[in-house]
Amino acid sequence: MKQNFESVASQTLGGQPSMGNIATEELRRIVRQSLSELFSNFLRQLPGALHNSGHGATERQIRQELATAIPVTASHWLETFLAEVDSRLIGRQVHVKSHDGLTSGTEETVALANLELRAEELHSRLIVELDTHLNRIGQTFSIPIYTKALAPAGLYRALQDGADAVDWPPQQRRVLFEKFDEMVVADLQLLYRSLLKALKRIADVAAKAAAKR
Repeated sequence: MKQNFESVASQTLGGQPSMGNIATEELRRIVRQSLSELFSNFLRQLPGALHNSGHGATERQIRQELATAIPVTASHWLETFLAEVDSRLIGRQVHVKSHDGLTSGTEETVALANLELRAEELHSRLIVELDTHLNRIGQTFSIPIYTKALAPAGLYRALQDGADAVDWPPQQRRVLFEKFDEMVVADLQLLYRSLLKALKRIADVAAKAAAKR
């Protein structure tokens, strides 16, 4: 049976590097678990939302075909989304840039920039608090944590990576962004609060383990 974080941490005798590895894996596990539930719910709801959208017969047909394909590609999309967030979270700092499918200055990129800005403003207080705790853990254990991976812009970037992986057409990216905003961004407050609670637990357990050495 897999030991929980508290029991493993209490048995750690190898100093900060070992404790850092344990804290890192616990952080990754919590983020993956939380985002998996959130993004899976999004993928389950997205087909129904697409069926009821579109202007004109051609666009409605395209979106119906996309909706039909989602259950087939959902597993791959989910894994891509989670992998991209994870790789950026732990030690891989990347600059958010336009994908090949999105040309700078287009209606889609402007819409995305506006959605990201609104989301960042909506959750600004919790994002700052989350950054503080993540940075503290990173500095304590010398873990290269890229805190912006969990900010709305980072999640939108991972969404685009997933869309690329399943060949979502560039012309339909805007509706994807808007549905993500409606179905996921509104719930980010719950995600951030749960992550903050988990980060505080990691810090407390790590402090107790260090005090016993």
